[in-house]
Amino acid sequence: MRMAKVVRVDSSRRSVAAAIVLMVVMAPALSVSSTGQSKSTTVWSGTVSLPEGYLVESNEVLHIQAGTTILIGDGERLGVDGRISIKGTSASPVTISSISGNHLGILFNSSSDTKGSALDNVTIANSEYGVTIYSSNPRLSNITVDNADRVAIDLFSGAYPVISDLVIDGGGQDLHGSTDSWRYGIGISAGDFSTPIVQRAQISGLITRGVNMWFNSGGIWDQVSVENITGATLAASSGFWIEDSVPLFTDSQISTSDNGIIVRHISQDSTTRPTFINT
Repeated sequence: MRMAKVVRVDSSRRSVAAAIVLMVVMAPALSVSSTGQSKSTTVWSGTVSLPEGYLVESNEVLHIQAGTTILIGDGERLGVDGRISIKGTSASPVTISSISGNHLGILFNSSSDTKGSALDNVTIANSEYGVTIYSSNPRLSNITVDNADRVAIDLFSGAYPVISDLVIDGGGQDLHGSTDSWRYGIGISAGDFSTPIVQRAQISGLITRGVNMWFNSGGIWDQVSVENITGATLAASSGFWIEDSVPLFTDSQISTSDNGIIVRHISQDSTTRPTFINT
């Protein structure tokens, strides 16, 4: 492997701001998967600028080393069709922020399912969304989402990630009073048959919901702490909103919020049966 200073990486989809020098470690060889399809490997370190976003393609593995800073353009995202491995540490986390405005965070598409994506010690700031997952199962550990405008962790279409040691701090205040959608200031939203395993989450300072569940979702939620969910005008603020879902919550708590737990059954083709133990 060799080190190379570059200002553009694959100009068709990865433009790089000229004002920032990137240190990107590129693997010169291709590995071959068991299916015979070529698989490329890319390694990022230092400061990586993505004004037009980036897509990890289905045959690509992206490794992001500890201490890396990733800057994404306004309204752009880091998409994942293949596999992404982010290995920050507590002393040297990986930071994802914006070049200007608000980026859209990391998006796991359904093609990334079962490919072994994992994020560890990552801080996401200046975003509209933190992590969005469709029908996939990445492992997220030691993740901090700071002031995501709309949803910090957003799950759809049977997403089933394993999430541990999550911190969500603030969200929605920058949109409050200026948006005509109620869907802002939400910590974790899990819907459409999603079944996450969540262990140890601290969620605070949001406008609308700490946990928002809808339409046939479930999962295991352990040691989820929610506080100070208040101020929504287009929806009911609550610590836990459980709609048409069957989650299990254990050893969790809600404090200083407009409402604690709201449970609603509104769809005939769904089941509403949440279970709360020591909550």
